[in-house]
Amino acid sequence: MIIPRSAIKNASLKMLPFSDAVSEDLPLGQLLRLSLFQISVGMAAVMLLGTLNRVMIVELSVPATIVAIMIAIPVLVAPFRALLGFRSDTYRSAIGWKRLPYLWFGSLWQFGGLAIMPMGLLVLSGDQAIGPTWAGEVGAGLAFLLTGLGMHMTQTAGLALAADRASDETRPQVVALLYVMFLIGMALSAVVIGTLLRDFSALRLVQVVQGAAVVTLVLNLIALWKQERVNPMSREEREAPRPQFRDAWADLTKDTEAARLLVVIFLGTLAFNMQDVLLEPYGGEILGLSVSATTLLTAMWALGALIGFGLAARWLKNAINPHRMAARGILVGLMAFSAVIFAAPLMSATLFFAGAFGIGLGGGLFAVATLTSAMALDTKGTAGKGLAQAHETRERLALAFDLPFEAFTIVVIKTTGDKIIDRPLKEIGGKGLFTREIEDDMLSGKIDIAVHSMKDMPTIQPEGLVLDCYLPREDVRDAFISPRAKGLDELPEGTVIGTSSLRRRAQLKLRRPDLEVVEFRGNLQTRLMKLDKGVAEATFLAMAGLNRLGMDEVPKTPIETETMLPAVAQGAIGIERRDGDARVAEMLEAIHDGPTGQRLAAERAFLATLDGSCETPIAGLAELEGGILHLRGEVLRPDGSEAIDDAVSCPVEEGAQAGDQLARDLLARAGEGFFDWR
Repeated sequence: MIIPRSAIKNASLKMLPFSDAVSEDLPLGQLLRLSLFQISVGMAAVMLLGTLNRVMIVELSVPATIVAIMIAIPVLVAPFRALLGFRSDTYRSAIGWKRLPYLWFGSLWQFGGLAIMPMGLLVLSGDQAIGPTWAGEVGAGLAFLLTGLGMHMTQTAGLALAADRASDETRPQVVALLYVMFLIGMALSAVVIGTLLRDFSALRLVQVVQGAAVVTLVLNLIALWKQERVNPMSREEREAPRPQFRDAWADLTKDTEAARLLVVIFLGTLAFNMQDVLLEPYGGEILGLSVSATTLLTAMWALGALIGFGLAARWLKNAINPHRMAARGILVGLMAFSAVIFAAPLMSATLFFAGAFGIGLGGGLFAVATLTSAMALDTKGTAGKGLAQAHETRERLALAFDLPFEAFTIVVIKTTGDKIIDRPLKEIGGKGLFTREIEDDMLSGKIDIAVHSMKDMPTIQPEGLVLDCYLPREDVRDAFISPRAKGLDELPEGTVIGTSSLRRRAQLKLRRPDLEVVEFRGNLQTRLMKLDKGVAEATFLAMAGLNRLGMDEVPKTPIETETMLPAVAQGAIGIERRDGDARVAEMLEAIHDGPTGQRLAAERAFLATLDGSCETPIAGLAELEGGILHLRGEVLRPDGSEAIDDAVSCPVEEGAQAGDQLARDLLARAGEGFFDWR
């Protein structure tokens, strides 16, 4: 049997660590190349926090207070990472780059700081013939400031660029890979630098530190090459008012949960990193270890952190509470610092190295736990649409029964439709792509109610479940989204439009067959990011989702229903429960909106008769006027070559029968061959 070379290659790639971090927009080669910036940052971290502080205190006899001030300078720059990240988010340039300018200039700062650092340190140690006595402090301080600023700018922009290019599903794996590369960079650099400084001299110090500066520039240049698309911006776009950092910061900190998490991260990070300035000098002065031996402490720390990442990944797969995992990290850290303290009276280098390993292990667990907690924060504008719907339901229940919001716990469940975002829905196949896993958890008793977007709901309920509660309906219209155009009529021939909806694709091709339509899946932020990167010129989103997420800043133009009839049940939230659960049924009855239920009865009967789903281009809308229900329906071929529509009016109580009859009328008009594509 002959095995194709492509099959061998694909199998080999799947066996690689972090192969699941690869996506269509970020292939493995580009991802690994991009990760090189973390190697350079790890190398600089070893120089600043490990090797150089010991060299200054022990070999160069610089007072520990001055050394502590020098080491503190890069740390004091760290809080500005939030500002740097925000500025790169909102940066505007003629060619459309946002991250690469920050990545490049961060590399230059880092290179410059390392290049002048050895001379500054030598002058600081007293090896000075001419010049003012404060020249050493100023030179060394400037070197540490430039290096620290460069590290933080490079790492912030690099991580943001990787997050931009990764898909929703691969983003956690990409971030994990980049942090592993950071630790690998620290470990390798610690070994190499320790070996090079085994025979310490002033000349060797200059060679090693300036060599690190050159390696930094080379690695980062390779990392950033062709990593961001050119996406030209007009003068009007560049001169438009930019969001303010203080507004974004205020939006974050007004959330008490986010504020408490920031305090925990601050205190925990402070606790785990206060040893940076003392650990290597402690080993040199108290235990008599050499420069190369104490530099290996960083390698032990990095190894501990890597193992901590691995344990964290395993525990998170088993659904551990991130706060409990953070507590475990803190306990490990307490034992590790105790080992370092007792290493001196016992004169045990082994215990000392074990303590360094434990500090890395505890710090790794704490870092992953707090990062996981931060990613789970549901801040306004970044929460998923489903989460926004759940919050609306919780608020209505709490108000209806005069209960605190905390009486209702929100559980986020990812469905098949959420997980598989690299293929069109029609290729995945089947109904219930966005509901099956949620309904399974409700049937098993893990949750009591399920909050659904009704346009995702199959028309047939699983046995044992009931759907009879609806919240007041939001805006049913679709929205045209484009950073430049205001509507379809402004788009020139051949313009690329992104959408994952078969209905919208068919309606678009029916009205504008000259436009090119591409697959555009992912959450709201991902689709807007794709627009920003130039993957498409425009897309369509539901006005209801934009309104619930409070996305007022998104450039949108509502499309009237006479132009683009919406999906059946668009803009409606339905709440599903277990059959026979009288307590839950009574609670849901208090928040049920009758008119929405009457409209959906007609629309879903229409959809059921047509046997429609997410993979079917069907549109329908019922509206109430007095006691009369008006229902419009439309079926289309997927390529937009043909559409059949009709309308019917009836008393409200006959809505379901009218929906069924309208569907039968459209089926009769369509004929036998219309639905052959299904």
